[in-house]
Amino acid sequence: MQRLWRGKLGKKMWRALIEERQQLRRVQEESDRAALIAQKQTAHHALAAFERETQHAVVLQRWFRTMRNRQVFREARDRRVHQARTRATNKVNDILRLSTSSVVFQAGVWRDCVDRKSELSALEEKDCVAIEMEIEQLKEACVEAHAGSAHASREFVELSKRKGEFERSRARRKRSTDAVKQRIQPFAVRAKQLTLESARELAANRQMQIELRRIRSELKKFHSSLRGRLAMEPLLLSGDVEELLAKLIVQDEADDGSDDTQNVSTASTSADHIVLG
Repeated sequence: MQRLWRGKLGKKMWRALIEERQQLRRVQEESDRAALIAQKQTAHHALAAFERETQHAVVLQRWFRTMRNRQVFREARDRRVHQARTRATNKVNDILRLSTSSVVFQAGVWRDCVDRKSELSALEEKDCVAIEMEIEQLKEACVEAHAGSAHASREFVELSKRKGEFERSRARRKRSTDAVKQRIQPFAVRAKQLTLESARELAANRQMQIELRRIRSELKKFHSSLRGRLAMEPLLLSGDVEELLAKLIVQDEADDGSDDTQNVSTASTSADHIVLG
């Protein structure tokens, strides 16, 4: 009994140990699987975050490049405008200097001042300031007009260049198109001829199919008549031969009637000889 009890107790302990090890192995596998899934999810989220950061960096880089290009273009445009305005100002100043330094102009101004001495003497300080401001505004308007004229001239030259390039490109495309048309002209003519020939061949094929169906129907009628006649009369008579030959004659060959009559008479004579024999 003790041995039996000890054996059962040992088996229970062994079974409990095996179950515990299986449970530990199952828990370890589940933890490993969970760790692997968490690692994969972490890697996936890290990759997605890296892609988002890369995309954001690309967008920021493009935005910065665009803004830099805009800034560069704006600076270049401002520089061109400033240079044009400087040239216009210098041009207007040169024109005014040359005009006012002329003896004729100075004499005319002196004569006008002498003629209107009383009117000019009656002017107040604010009127003189207003006249000076008006002169400055006129000079500024002259500068703006000269700068606008220079800018319009440059734009006109650029548009003329582009127009010339467009005209040359259009002429080049026209020459290329004409050359291609000349090259494909034989192929187009041949394609038209092949289309006409194909249409004629199709019509001829349809006509041949109609004739073939008609011949097949005639042959079918001939076979049916032959089977019906041979089933009733085992011997061929002269009338049967003539009827069979008449079924074989085509209606379109009416002009060959004499030859057909000779053939029929010969066939009839042969059939009579066969019957008499």
